[in-house]
Amino acid sequence: MDELDGLRKKKIEMMQQQYAASFESQAQEEQQFQQQITQLEFAMKQMMSSEALQRYGSVKMAHPEKALQALVVLAQLVQKNPGRIDDQMLKNVLLQLSQRKETRLNLHGAV
Repeated sequence: MDELDGLRKKKIEMMQQQYAASFESQAQEEQQFQQQITQLEFAMKQMMSSEALQRYGSVKMAHPEKALQALVVLAQLVQKNPGRIDDQMLKNVLLQLSQRKETRLNLHGAV
């Protein structure tokens, strides 16, 4: 009986260690992801006009996920065509992102 209890305790300890290691790994990945987002945001903000910055700030407060998606799209656009990001460009990106979402919603509703 003591051997069985000892084995159970060892198994529980091993599982706890595995869980802790997995949790730590996930936390490190999340931290790296947040750092990448911060770096991307910093770089894109440097290229935005004051109107675009205002709009981005408003979108980020109301819809953080959409703001992140817009940053990624803007980064891709700037890679292809370097230049300033004005308010109209940001509006167009946000509009495209909204249309994609509406299209997906309509497709799911039709099925």
